[in-house]
Amino acid sequence: MTAVNPAEWPREVWVNGRIVGRSEAAVSVEDRGFQFGDGLYEVIRAYGGRLFRMDSHMRRLAGGAGFLELGLTPGHVDEIRKVSDQLVQRAALPDAAVIMFVTRGAASRSHAPPEGMRPTIVIYVRPATTPAPELLRDGIAAITVTDSRWGHVNVKSLALQPNVLAKRRALRAGAAEAIFIRDGHVTDCTASNPFFVFGGQVRTPPESNYILSGITREVALELCRQEGIPCVETGVLDTELARADEAFLTGTSDEITPVVRIDGQVVGDGKPGPIARRLADAFRRATRG
Repeated sequence: MTAVNPAEWPREVWVNGRIVGRSEAAVSVEDRGFQFGDGLYEVIRAYGGRLFRMDSHMRRLAGGAGFLELGLTPGHVDEIRKVSDQLVQRAALPDAAVIMFVTRGAASRSHAPPEGMRPTIVIYVRPATTPAPELLRDGIAAITVTDSRWGHVNVKSLALQPNVLAKRRALRAGAAEAIFIRDGHVTDCTASNPFFVFGGQVRTPPESNYILSGITREVALELCRQEGIPCVETGVLDTELARADEAFLTGTSDEITPVVRIDGQVVGDGKPGPIARRLADAFRRATRG
């Protein structure tokens, strides 16, 4: 099989009803996504040419678009489904990521948008990012950072400056991810959801407007039930992290990745724990057979 060069992707982009080459793909300089971050995004995995949990992703996209009043209709959502599948088949990648953006559209710059705008929709496919085998084998490090994001983190908004800064801070500290803390409570991470194991029980922060509830988070909770692993959605305090037996992250790109250090302190015995490994195996079976 020919090696995939990520730099060559995306090769094609769907922009407002047309598939064009990457060099031809363009939106207006007055698009509100560019000028105000006024829009949403989604990233969907495809395993072996099959979109994974498309219904859940579309439900989240439609819900966020409704909250932001972007004018995304059921017809738009149906078209996004069809185009996403079409682009995945055309790409013919073993593992792909469908990346999409929906903005309010383009108009003369003003904080108050005119009524009846047509949303801008951009969709493309690129090779999926999958955790390296050594990360699953050895685990990753994370740091904690103060959660300074807005009050509707549950909406998958384009405005990700706090996430970007937190991720940069983590990388500078030699870690792979940052865990957000708000008023002493764990919320989520820059691009994933955190899980912790205490005394054999898996705990993860409950859904609220302060976390972006990931689709892989949803799958992990289902897998816990299927595997008979005690699991509860409940608050986790930052002061509890030091006594966690295990920790792991879930995300579209991270899948299920063990965390072995938080803020430089070893989690458990410093190795990926049995529950994280068990769930990672179950996730691989669910996605790759």
